[in-house]
Amino acid sequence: MISNLEMSVYNVDARCLDLVAPDYFNNSIYQRIIKMLAVLLGVTFVTLVVYIWRYLSKIYSFWEERGVPYRKPLPFLGNSWDLLSRQVPLNEYHKRFYNSFPDVPYYGIYDYSKPVLLLKDVDLVERVLIKDFQHFNDRGTGAGVDEQANPLDMNLFNMTGNKWRAMRKKLSPLFTTGKLRHMVPPMKTLGDGLVHLLEKNTSQVDLRDMLQRYAMDVIATVAFGMNVSILEETEESEFRRIGKQSFAFDFPRYLRFAFSTVFPKLAKKLKISQNDPEVTKYFSKVIRETLAHRRETGMERNDFIQLFVTLQQKGSIEFEGDPLEDGYLKSEDDAKNVETFALTDDAIVGQAFVFLMAGFEATSITMMYLCYELAVNPEIQKRVRKEVVNAVRNRGVLDYDSLKEMPYYGQCVQEVTRLHTFVGFLFRQCKKDYTFPGTSLSIKAGQDVIIPTIGIHQDPAHYENPEKFDPDRFAPDVSRKKCTYLAFGDGPRVCIAMRFALTEIKLCVARILLDYSITLHPKTKLPLVMDKSNFTDIPKDPIYFILTKMTDSL
Repeated sequence: MISNLEMSVYNVDARCLDLVAPDYFNNSIYQRIIKMLAVLLGVTFVTLVVYIWRYLSKIYSFWEERGVPYRKPLPFLGNSWDLLSRQVPLNEYHKRFYNSFPDVPYYGIYDYSKPVLLLKDVDLVERVLIKDFQHFNDRGTGAGVDEQANPLDMNLFNMTGNKWRAMRKKLSPLFTTGKLRHMVPPMKTLGDGLVHLLEKNTSQVDLRDMLQRYAMDVIATVAFGMNVSILEETEESEFRRIGKQSFAFDFPRYLRFAFSTVFPKLAKKLKISQNDPEVTKYFSKVIRETLAHRRETGMERNDFIQLFVTLQQKGSIEFEGDPLEDGYLKSEDDAKNVETFALTDDAIVGQAFVFLMAGFEATSITMMYLCYELAVNPEIQKRVRKEVVNAVRNRGVLDYDSLKEMPYYGQCVQEVTRLHTFVGFLFRQCKKDYTFPGTSLSIKAGQDVIIPTIGIHQDPAHYENPEKFDPDRFAPDVSRKKCTYLAFGDGPRVCIAMRFALTEIKLCVARILLDYSITLHPKTKLPLVMDKSNFTDIPKDPIYFILTKMTDSL
């Protein structure tokens, strides 16, 4: 028999056990669950790390498996850290890579996780740009463009295949000799206005600012019939502010550009535009309003807008010009049957937009560098100025034909575009599987190819003492290998506006030389240091000039 005391103790112990046991067992289960989750998370993490490592190893072994020289990439970033961190401008980036692979026909880089082939051998470059163009007829930059969401991005630069051929064929007559002749007189008038403004301050001139104003006025007035008067404005107008913004390669724009290049399909799905939204909105409105005004009033002018209107109404423009000079506008592709498509307002605005943007910065920077090289090479400047003055005296006017009578001056312009290449690389994308002749290298359709023009232009194998400004390199009796001069590209996709740009550059600087000699101001910081935040080679600090009035001015 159990005593009452013992029974009481038993009951107390039982109640205590009932109270304690659930917590004990619950804690035990909780701890086991925590341990299981920790193990599961650890296994998941290790599996993920192994997967990423194997994935990156596969991607970053691409060039090694093909026997292509390359530089070891960083995980996820590839070889793009120097650009992402803004340590070097894009031109300098390509120049460094080019020089770090001596005595090879090609090399590879990783644009983040994307393998890209770069060509050094100019014979292979000629294959890509000209001889085997059918394998490389696209730039590959249009893959990430949503034509419906961002119609202005689908311009001649980004277009591909038959649509590019058809548009190129339609637009080529805009840039013939005959059309250029009509555009030179208003360029000359604007040049007179530029010189008149320069008279107000000749002792310390920031020519980049003045030349940028001139370039904006030319592309707006001569090409698009807009009276914006940038040269004369005392306060920065919206047109000029947004025009400058169009070429500001800030960090957000770099990210958009990089994302569209590396992940074109995803960029297209996300409707990411390569252009700044404010720039796109503003200039689209300006161009559309100009088109509407021409249609409503029936006004006609010798400019691009009129040619666009005519092209939309009639479907074609007469190819008026010099067959020899205008041969670069035609190619064997013109003989092929190409698809036709409606030339909508979006298509017109897209083409006009890219011409407008290209005309702002490239020409003004090239003119600035031309003035700089003439200033630091006074003997060359003296020879050029004599040629300019004589040609204008012979014809009585500075016009398209007098520019043709300045061969040495033309060599100077070619040399400055070689030495100060505005965009130091060309994009191409392989569209059909291809094996490079004389090599064991084969690439598949979809492979991106870059031609580092900045490296080729400054390669001692092609140009002796390449950092020297020497216009005689382009003398008629000097032979050069094909594709060693690529300032405007080459082959069927050569820059369609090449001669328009060259004519504008020649005429503007010639107009200055008619009245002035150019020297550097002591305030200019030498050597020139490039601005790392820019897409192209633009000096970080202003280049100041002294303009001296010449007694033999016309």
